[in-house]
Amino acid sequence: MSRSMYYYAHRKDDSEVVNTLMDLACKYPRRGFQTYYGKIGLAGLSWNRKRVLRVYRLLNLKLRIKRKRRLPNRIKEKLIVPGAIN
Repeated sequence: MSRSMYYYAHRKDDSEVVNTLMDLACKYPRRGFQTYYGKIGLAGLSWNRKRVLRVYRLLNLKLRIKRKRRLPNRIKEKLIVPGAIN
Protein backbone atom coordinates (compact mmCIF):
# COMPACT_ATOMS: atom_id res chain seq x y z
CA MET A 1 0.00 0.00 0.00
CA SER A 2 1.39 3.39 -0.91
CA ARG A 3 2.17 6.03 1.70
CA SER A 4 -0.38 8.47 0.34
CA MET A 5 -3.07 5.79 0.49
CA TYR A 6 -2.14 4.93 4.08
CA TYR A 7 -2.44 8.52 5.30
CA TYR A 8 -5.46 9.44 3.18
CA ALA A 9 -8.33 10.97 5.15
CA HIS A 10 -11.81 11.70 3.83
CA ARG A 11 -12.74 15.37 3.77
CA LYS A 12 -16.42 14.87 3.05
CA ASP A 13 -18.78 16.14 5.71
CA ASP A 14 -22.14 14.37 5.74
CA SER A 15 -23.59 16.27 8.70
CA GLU A 16 -26.18 18.06 6.50
CA VAL A 17 -27.34 14.74 5.05
CA VAL A 18 -27.51 13.18 8.52
CA ASN A 19 -29.54 16.08 9.94
CA THR A 20 -31.95 16.08 7.00
CA LEU A 21 -32.49 12.31 7.13
CA MET A 22 -33.05 12.40 10.90
CA ASP A 23 -35.64 15.18 10.50
CA LEU A 24 -37.44 13.21 7.80
CA ALA A 25 -37.30 10.04 9.93
CA CYS A 26 -38.97 11.93 12.80
CA LYS A 27 -41.69 13.32 10.52
CA TYR A 28 -42.30 10.11 8.55
CA PRO A 29 -41.17 7.18 10.73
CA ARG A 30 -42.71 4.38 8.65
CA ARG A 31 -41.49 5.59 5.25
CA GLY A 32 -38.52 4.22 3.37
CA PHE A 33 -35.53 5.50 1.47
CA GLN A 34 -37.46 6.31 -1.71
CA THR A 35 -39.76 8.71 0.14
CA TYR A 36 -36.90 10.39 1.98
CA TYR A 37 -34.86 10.83 -1.20
CA GLY A 38 -37.91 12.20 -3.01
CA LYS A 39 -38.53 14.75 -0.24
CA ILE A 40 -34.86 15.79 -0.37
CA GLY A 41 -35.17 16.33 -4.13
CA LEU A 42 -38.37 18.36 -3.71
CA ALA A 43 -36.57 20.54 -1.16
CA GLY A 44 -34.09 21.50 -3.89
CA LEU A 45 -31.08 19.67 -2.45
CA SER A 46 -29.08 17.94 -5.17
CA TRP A 47 -27.24 15.23 -3.27
CA ASN A 48 -26.06 12.07 -4.97
CA ARG A 49 -28.41 9.12 -4.47
CA LYS A 50 -25.55 6.79 -3.50
CA ARG A 51 -24.33 9.25 -0.88
CA VAL A 52 -27.78 9.60 0.69
CA LEU A 53 -28.26 5.81 0.63
CA ARG A 54 -24.88 5.25 2.32
CA VAL A 55 -25.77 7.65 5.15
CA TYR A 56 -29.28 6.14 5.37
CA ARG A 57 -27.74 2.71 5.95
CA LEU A 58 -25.17 4.03 8.45
CA LEU A 59 -28.00 5.51 10.53
CA ASN A 60 -29.79 2.11 10.55
CA LEU A 61 -33.02 3.62 9.25
CA LYS A 62 -33.76 0.52 7.19
CA LEU A 63 -37.23 -0.84 7.78
CA ARG A 64 -38.09 -4.50 8.05
CA ILE A 65 -39.87 -5.76 4.94
CA LYS A 66 -43.19 -7.33 5.83
CA ARG A 67 -43.53 -10.70 4.16
CA LYS A 68 -46.83 -12.19 3.10
CA ARG A 69 -48.19 -14.71 5.55
CA ARG A 70 -48.88 -18.14 4.23
CA LEU A 71 -52.49 -19.23 4.30
CA PRO A 72 -53.15 -22.34 6.37
CA ASN A 73 -53.76 -25.53 4.41
CA ARG A 74 -57.43 -25.98 3.60
CA ILE A 75 -59.32 -29.10 4.53
CA LYS A 76 -59.76 -31.10 1.35
CA GLU A 77 -63.26 -32.44 0.81
CA LYS A 78 -64.41 -34.76 -1.93
CA LEU A 79 -66.54 -33.25 -4.68
CA ILE A 80 -70.23 -34.14 -4.74
CA VAL A 81 -71.15 -36.16 -7.83
CA PRO A 82 -74.69 -35.34 -9.06
CA GLY A 83 -77.03 -38.33 -9.45
CA ALA A 84 -78.76 -37.07 -12.61
CA ILE A 85 -78.43 -34.44 -15.33
CA ASN A 86 -80.27 -31.14 -14.80
